[in-house]
Amino acid sequence: MEKILHSYYHTFSVNGETLEGWSREVPGTPLIVYYGGNAEDVLYRTEELVTWGCSFLAVNYRGFGRSTGSPSQKDVVDDAVVLLDLAVSGRGKSWDDVVLLGQSIGSGVAVQVASQRPVSKMVLLVPFDSLESVAKEMIPWLPVSWLLDSPFRSDELAPGITCPVAIYAAEEDRVIPVHHARNLARLFPNLTNYRELPGISHMGLLGNPRFSKILRQECCEKSATKRT
Repeated sequence: MEKILHSYYHTFSVNGETLEGWSREVPGTPLIVYYGGNAEDVLYRTEELVTWGCSFLAVNYRGFGRSTGSPSQKDVVDDAVVLLDLAVSGRGKSWDDVVLLGQSIGSGVAVQVASQRPVSKMVLLVPFDSLESVAKEMIPWLPVSWLLDSPFRSDELAPGITCPVAIYAAEEDRVIPVHHARNLARLFPNLTNYRELPGISHMGLLGNPRFSKILRQECCEKSATKRT
């Protein structure tokens, strides 16, 4: 697997930084664009994406893995939009081919990108309605709104996103309690799938063989990615 992953390894010069990532083109398949969670090296999700047989793009945020720079909401989202535009134009893809897949804080990145580009579908794993609201709940005595410069207000953008959206939440999530996913789900006008997985923690979806099969079907099958 290490040799296979090396063949998909790339560095990208974006907005003055050098970002590392993995990319694969499989003609005739959707392009899965993955946005990872907090402190996640997307290499580990790439190992799973390779087995799906679809095109994919997974790039570490600034300051993650071997990517240079320091992350902030504005910079991470700006980088993500540039990378997506390059991927679509460089591969000869259409926006109908693009599926965004966001995990945890990556769900906030995916929502930001989907609000700016006409992607075919978005799949969110253990998402939040607002990073600020999660922080206030977990640390109620801190003036979070003063300290948090990356609030990721997915709740404000969700009503304007018209592509099909699927959400998978973890019932035993102690990092982002599941009611945040419920709150967000109510706001999307084209929510096509919402599931709360029993007995699963915040990180329990990553590397889970049974769930990987479900997720592959959600992201890669043409019928599942058709915009309504």
